Amino acid sequence: MKKFSAIFVLPILLFIVSVGVVSCTGKLKANTNTAVSPKKGKSIEVTDFNKKLVMAKAGDIIKLKLTSSNNDFQWSLKNPITGGYLSLDAHDVSDSVGMKISYWSFKVEKSGIFELLFHYENPLVQKEVIDTFRILIASDVKKDELNNIILLRPNGKEAIGDTLTIEGYARVFEANVNYEVVDKNGRILDDGFITASSGAPEFGFFSKEILFSKDASNDISVKVFQISAKDGLKIDIAEKSITRE
Repeated sequence: MKKFSAIFVLPILLFIVSVGVVSCTGKLKANTNTAVSPKKGKSIEVTDFNKKLVMAKAGDIIKLKLTSSNNDFQWSLKNPITGGYLSLDAHDVSDSVGMKISYWSFKVEKSGIFELLFHYENPLVQKEVIDTFRILIASDVKKDELNNIILLRPNGKEAIGDTLTIEGYARVFEANVNYEVVDKNGRILDDGFITASSGAPEFGFFSKEILFSKDASNDISVKVFQISAKDGLKIDIAEKSITRE
């Protein structure tokens, strides 16, 4: 009886294995022309890199530890949630003397330049953000090939009303980032400078909120740049055109 069972079980097992191999092979072929990373690369700890640039490659693992001390607040991932740049590798939470420590692990899936952004917030109260953790990740590019100013907001997708938020990362002299907000007639609505979190040769995060007057044009252009110490000209210009709601 045992011999009889083995004769029939062995072909069935071989069939199951062959189906599994075909299925896996099909999936691999389907991903041949994508930028998705097939394996894990090196592990990169970024907990101490808030508001800085992190260089990576597709397949690398981004590790991060965030601590919360208030039960009403939590760290929430805000970006990237689209684009397929990252996938969640692991997420664990532990308690330690009245604090919660959240361990995040992400896999870099493809080439690109994108921001990893967390908000420390009460999820039940809108717009109550206590703190942020953010880093700019540059995947599969060389640091010296990056633009000195990377403008993230405005991005042309968010609604712009009476206020405008200018955000990005810059590698500029003495961390000074200049900006101009100009309407379609060339009138300067606002200008000035923003101090980034770090100066050259490192990248630092910069942010500025602009208030508009009631008579401001709906079609505007945002320019971010630095002033050349050599001749006073505007250099490394990053520009976005937007339409106010």
